[in-house]
Amino acid sequence: MSIFRALAKAAAGDKEAQTAMANYALRLVDDPDTDNVMALTEGSIFARLALANGSDDERSLLITVLSSLGSALRDKGEGDLAIAVFGEVMAHVDALAEAGHPEADMSLPGLTERASPEIMGAAKEFKNFWRDEYVES
Repeated sequence: MSIFRALAKAAAGDKEAQTAMANYALRLVDDPDTDNVMALTEGSIFARLALANGSDDERSLLITVLSSLGSALRDKGEGDLAIAVFGEVMAHVDALAEAGHPEADMSLPGLTERASPEIMGAAKEFKNFWRDEYVES
């Protein structure tokens, strides 16, 4: 499938196309001519859309994309943005652990131990936002 066909399908809500576009962004990171921050930012959009249409597999994809984005931001000297992105990663890993995902449940304590207080604060903000956003009054 061409990239433009996949984009059209992703825009129409096709979860598989959204996942394919997020994975395409991850593959672009290996190209030395790619702006990794731009590619991964776009990939995170498709991964978020796939998660909205999917399940834990799509959340794992979003974690992968965001982890790569956080590293790319850190490498470019964008520490504050990297902290926010890594905080979101922690919040998603925690959500997977709460849902009983065994890999997340096993990795969460080590991640929490290594994360800075700023990252943990960002994670808490994301979790509070999600709770406030999705809990009906």
